[in-house]
Amino acid sequence: MKAHMAYGLIGLALAGRGGADPGWSARLHGAADQALEDLGHTLEPLEGRLAGLDRQRLRAAMGDVAFEAEYAAGRTLDPARAADQARPGLQAGREAPPAGARGSEPDAAASDTAAPVLTPRELDVLRLVAQGLSNSEIARRLVLSEHTVHRHLANILRKLGLSSRAAAAAWGARTGLV
Repeated sequence: MKAHMAYGLIGLALAGRGGADPGWSARLHGAADQALEDLGHTLEPLEGRLAGLDRQRLRAAMGDVAFEAEYAAGRTLDPARAADQARPGLQAGREAPPAGARGSEPDAAASDTAAPVLTPRELDVLRLVAQGLSNSEIARRLVLSEHTVHRHLANILRKLGLSSRAAAAAWGARTGLV
């Protein structure tokens, strides 16, 4: 199990904000946290803050007891199984978005035309982001400066209409590009 699967699970959990079952989002957080713990890996600071805020939102919406039960259930799931089981919940959330709501981030990037707008180098960066590498690790692998990697990542997020590395990793995994 690689770190990119855990990042993908977090991206799917965050995508649940579009109206999917909050219980599944809590389970996905649990599965991702367990996977990261098993790997001895931690989230990048930004993704950690986003995941923490989303867990707080879910806890407030569901209540402490329900959130803890779903989160604990998620920690027992196989990560690949958790991702597969999340799809129906996310699909249901897309069918009936709240009135006036902007679609979830993956909806914004899900079109088949999104991949061609990324340059080959941006696709290289996206693949490494999905593997859970930091900007400095990506820079070393691609023989680029950290600033250049940051700029490529910003372009990826802008072009795909996403706001986090986790969402980009989830999008890349879902589209088969990573």
